[in-house]
Amino acid sequence: MEGKKDKFMKLNDHIKGIFLDIGWTMCRPKSGHWWLNETFYRLADEEGMEMIDKEQMEQVLDEAYHLLLENHRMDDEEQELQQFFAYYTLISERLPALELNRDKLYEISHDQVYNDANYIFFDDVEETLQRLKQRYKLGVISDTWPSLRRVLQNAGLSDYFDGITFSCDLGVFKPDEALYRDALRKLGLSGPETVFVDDNPICLEGAEKSGILPILINRPGKASMQSRFASIEALRELE
Repeated sequence: MEGKKDKFMKLNDHIKGIFLDIGWTMCRPKSGHWWLNETFYRLADEEGMEMIDKEQMEQVLDEAYHLLLENHRMDDEEQELQQFFAYYTLISERLPALELNRDKLYEISHDQVYNDANYIFFDDVEETLQRLKQRYKLGVISDTWPSLRRVLQNAGLSDYFDGITFSCDLGVFKPDEALYRDALRKLGLSGPETVFVDDNPICLEGAEKSGILPILINRPGKASMQSRFASIEALRELE
């Protein structure tokens, strides 16, 4: 552990930019799931939910997730709303015991897109960004949807970033190199001049291929990921 920390501390000499992921780096899902929000759990039939075994639920969620992966390129929240309505509709069709009618599906979809309270930002985020901004260019690289621009803005965090790269802008997900190239271009830096903090080692491997130094973040409350990369548990450790 000390070896990793010593290696990380030496980066300050040449690093000029820091990229951050959003999910489980800056915030967590309030409900415990990124897409099954609290409105979903409130409106889904409780008895029906108990009838569904874990394996069946996981299979349906995996099928619905692949629907989200399709046609991911989008510009606005209306397109996002349509996609999530299709996502929850598929879940409802595969799991009729949930008793989710069209009105409920729309309410869940609307909440997913327009309710900022679905995201809980970690306590160290803003104070750390304030200090890092004094020394580095800051950027975001995240697999996410258009509404997160509004969420970041309303949380008072957008102005800390010199560049924001969302997967929905390019229609591809990490570890596609197009995301890292776009992020580097926006900051005007080369890969070796930057680091990327993410909770997923696969995404960090993609960054490494673009010359960006990877740092794994293992936030308390989420199952820790093991990797060969230097790791932190909070953003304040970047200072």
